[in-house]
Amino acid sequence: MFAHPSSYDHSFPPTYFLPPLAPIPPPPDGISRKRPAEDSEAEAGSAKRVAKTPEVVFRLLVPSGKIGKVIGKQGTQIKQLREETTARIKIPDTMSSTEDRVILISSKEEACLPQTAAETSLLRLVTVLLEEQEGTTTATIGPQHHVAPNLTRLLIAGSQAGSLIGKAGAVINNIRESSGATVRILPSDKLPPCSAASDTDRLVQISGEIPQVCKALELVAAKLS
Repeated sequence: MFAHPSSYDHSFPPTYFLPPLAPIPPPPDGISRKRPAEDSEAEAGSAKRVAKTPEVVFRLLVPSGKIGKVIGKQGTQIKQLREETTARIKIPDTMSSTEDRVILISSKEEACLPQTAAETSLLRLVTVLLEEQEGTTTATIGPQHHVAPNLTRLLIAGSQAGSLIGKAGAVINNIRESSGATVRILPSDKLPPCSAASDTDRLVQISGEIPQVCKALELVAAKLS
């Protein structure tokens, strides 16, 4: 609508009075006002959050002469473990044939499950080794070499040792009492020859009867996870 000609000064351009705009109705249910670019950014952010899911990693130390039991004939044993547990299992090459081998076991952390795939695979591997060796293994404990039955060893980062020991040794003492196994955490200068170990790593040694070792390993793995 235009203003009446007599109602304004001719030295200024005419003024137009526009009717008020009608309010924009809300979008129907389930329809977002986000622009496609915003949707893409939101999806990308969601993908990044998924990619940052923590990974659980264990390093099982095995004598070089026992590694064949883990691999199995033509790799059948390790292939079956990978398929059944869905964990990633790798055995890195060594610098020397005489040094101990490290088995890397890893999987994504799954908060909805009582046990990660890596924990399940670790326990399965140790059970296979313990049931087949049916003997004792020499463990380096203190200044002397002592014979420890069913010795199982894990490499851990030096930063993990404190959480496994606990305040005044509360955590490791609880693991010992709950499992009945002997559990020790050795300093880095007691590490066996192993190219996969770093100077700051610590060695977790578990020994005892097979059920005791498996229970202690389960508790240790849960704490490290």
